[in-house]
Amino acid sequence: MKRPKQPKPTAYQKAMERRQVEALDTETAESESRLKAQARGTLGGKSLLGGAPPEAPTFKPSTMTPTKPKPKLNWLGRVRLLRNRLHGFTKKATKETLGGL
Repeated sequence: MKRPKQPKPTAYQKAMERRQVEALDTETAESESRLKAQARGTLGGKSLLGGAPPEAPTFKPSTMTPTKPKPKLNWLGRVRLLRNRLHGFTKKATKETLGGL
């Protein structure tokens, strides 16, 4: 069984399609001209005569990196922390720190 033929577009449909194509063409032309103007401004004589480049912001560890809040310790955790500080332990005990035991 054959499919029925598609009806021919009406004058209104043809006009709408033509308007859409024209609108798309004008929008594309405007955006291309904007991009060309932007490229001319950044790549042309302006960039050569602009002088020294702006300085990059300096890295400040205190303001740039977020600090993690220290976990709250219960009384046993505080005792272990103080005992480790008293005996000079700063890391968790491993085989290397204990001398291979």
